[in-house]
Order: sequence, then structure tokens, then C-alpha cells
Amino acid sequence: MAATKKNTSALREKQGVLKPETLNPEVVKHFKNLKKKTQSAQELVAEILNHNQTALSEAITITERTAPKHQQKAREIIAA
Repeated sequence: MAATKKNTSALREKQGVLKPETLNPEVVKHFKNLKKKTQSAQELVAEILNHNQTALSEAITITERTAPKHQQKAREIIAA
């Protein structure tokens, strides 16, 4: 019997590059710093009295929310 030749593929898989991290920690830190800071009820009222429309719309939004922490802040805004 003739010796059988081992079938080898012409395709070779090379080691690829390492998979990068999903998120760069520096980018995450940057976007967390950009997160909008919440204003207190007194700060919102002061801004509304200075004719700040953005503060007025934020106050309206807070009064429409149903979460207990927002309802407390809404009561403080309305009382002021």
C-alpha cells in the first residue's frame, strides 16, 4: 500500500490583533463630567425670576414628574 498523504489546508489562520476595550476610561470620565448638574429648587426659582426660559421649562417638567423626589422639589418650587 502506498503511504497516504496528509491533507493540509492552504488556509492558515494568523494570530490577530488584541481586542480593544469596549470603552476608553478617559472618554467615560469626560462624558460623566459633561452630565448636567441638577439645580436646587431655590436656584431654579432665582433663575425663573431672572427670566431664564430654560429654568422655567425645567421647573415645569419637574412639576409634571411623578417620582416622589421630584414631587418634593416641585412643591418647593411652587411654594417659592
